[in-house]
Amino acid sequence: MVNAVVLETRNLTIRYGASPAIRDVTISIPEKRITAIIGPSGCGKSTLLRAFNRMNDFIPGASHEGAVLFRDRDLYANDTDPVEVRRRIGMVFQKPNPFPKSVFENVAWGPRINGLARRSELADLVERSLRRAGLWDEVKDRLASNGLSLSGGQQQRLCLARALAMEPEVILLDEPCSALDPVSTARIEDLLFELKERYAMVVVTHNMQQAARLADVTAFFDAGRLVEFGETPQVFTRPREKRTEEYVTGRFG
Repeated sequence: MVNAVVLETRNLTIRYGASPAIRDVTISIPEKRITAIIGPSGCGKSTLLRAFNRMNDFIPGASHEGAVLFRDRDLYANDTDPVEVRRRIGMVFQKPNPFPKSVFENVAWGPRINGLARRSELADLVERSLRRAGLWDEVKDRLASNGLSLSGGQQQRLCLARALAMEPEVILLDEPCSALDPVSTARIEDLLFELKERYAMVVVTHNMQQAARLADVTAFFDAGRLVEFGETPQVFTRPREKRTEEYVTGRFG
């Protein structure tokens, strides 16, 4: 069965000032699958990821040409609310960044200020989100503790729970395991496998083994251009493009 498309770009070019970071990119992100974006440093991976939930809006001088669509709706249309975009398309960053608040407040804060849950519903929402992030059993007796007191791996799962609490439809992850030890990395990867039953996920990673283990489909970028996009086994074992083969075999990058 072919998965429906949840996000797509059409001839997308993004510039910081006069310099293009990605050029003429057309790509479709499938529903309830994990898409990996790989490529050497500076190739535009994170720029594309941020385009999917308008995080590039915060970068002075950023501009774009082309279209970014979420379920066929233009995310950059004048009548599109970027706050609503970021609620429905959540993001987990490279370095864990919990708020300097309690574990409970880290998860409850977003739904509360956005009016997504009544006060009486927050405890259930927090527990549900922490369970989905595989963290509940470790912190259920520490909900009043500062989120910054958790280990690095726990902090990253707390940030994932914080994103899940907003009930998104897509989760973007920018190098989510690069600051974590192998045990914490394996825990995050296991969680992502479980979560793809509910969400579309896009993961930027420099780790070729992680992309091969984790992703259903993989996009290879080089110098701001999409070189190859396909099922992960095909990209890694039968790449169509010579540049892809050189990258996945470690001959450059």
